[in-house]
Amino acid sequence: MGPLFLQLPPDFGPDQIPDLDRFLDLLPDDFNYSVEVRHQDFYVKRQDIALSRTLARHNASRVILDNRFASNFPASAKTISIHHIGKHPILRYVGHFEPSMNQDLLTRWSDVVAGWISEGCLPYIFFHTHNDDAAPELARLFHDLLSEKVEVGELPESPEDQLTLSFQQHASV
Repeated sequence: MGPLFLQLPPDFGPDQIPDLDRFLDLLPDDFNYSVEVRHQDFYVKRQDIALSRTLARHNASRVILDNRFASNFPASAKTISIHHIGKHPILRYVGHFEPSMNQDLLTRWSDVVAGWISEGCLPYIFFHTHNDDAAPELARLFHDLLSEKVEVGELPESPEDQLTLSFQQHASV
């Protein structure tokens, strides 16, 4: 099983890191945890370092949110900071609804994720778009890019591909 994803609310700011520290103290040690912060002040280097120290102390991983295509996120918060990732980092990529617009960022992320894998991490990646229609295509694109750098195995058929194949088999009967 992968890490338990702990997504903090957008109003959970850096001044609440001690609360996060106490909360993580209460969790069982036999699970892996990944924490996502969404408050824009966590994108300030000093605050990111304080968060990284807390996560490292609890052996928790970081959820890295890349939402540079999200129009409702402040431009000042669109810098991606990755001081501490842990053993099970999660990349939550909010992509452009037009898959081709993601090529450059996904190429850069494939380099980063390949490095994590080479260092012995087990990263988890998931994709969003505005309405999630393009998310499966982004996952396939990213898999292709990452496969050029490290061995990640075959991508299983998507439910969409399985339905298409099933429909074609039934239509030919």
